[in-house]
Amino acid sequence: MGREIELKLAVPDAALLEKIYEDPAFSGSKCAEFAMKTTYFDTADRKLSSHKWMLRQRLENGHTVTCFKMPLGKHARGEWEAEAEPLAAALALLAQQEGVPAELKELSAQELFPVCGAEFRRRTRDISFPDGSQAELACDLGTLTGGGQTIPLCEAELELKTGEPEQMQALAAFLCRKYGLHEEPLSKFARAKRLAE
Repeated sequence: MGREIELKLAVPDAALLEKIYEDPAFSGSKCAEFAMKTTYFDTADRKLSSHKWMLRQRLENGHTVTCFKMPLGKHARGEWEAEAEPLAAALALLAQQEGVPAELKELSAQELFPVCGAEFRRRTRDISFPDGSQAELACDLGTLTGGGQTIPLCEAELELKTGEPEQMQALAAFLCRKYGLHEEPLSKFARAKRLAE
């Protein structure tokens, strides 16, 4: 099981998102760009949502990754991934991984159906802190979809890769002060699911 620690910052528009991405604080950092298309799945009786679990299949620059997440506390989630195209094959791989809940192992692909989705461009920067901790800044711009509705997606996300979260949290506070941002408490899935509901 991976442990994901991240902070999402709501950004009002694409122009400001670009300024954040090009901030001098990130000058010289390694950058990358990805095209993302995500489908979120659940059962008819919302078995996964009732536990605050998330199961998604994401196409990342033509590469399919299926991911299962569950909450571990504020800003932290357990995360398991499987690289497989058919959902059934991905579920089988996830079920073999350590720490996966028994309820997920019992699910079949036939019980799951698409609930909502997201499609966006992600631009990333690798960030190294003085204490040796490392994080990733991801600037996401696109749309969230659900229930036949679409809303804009514009956010900056900081995800801890190694080390302790204090330096990353300080960077998030700096960006909030400098650009007048606030933390986005809801995940992409939670916001898209609201549309579907």
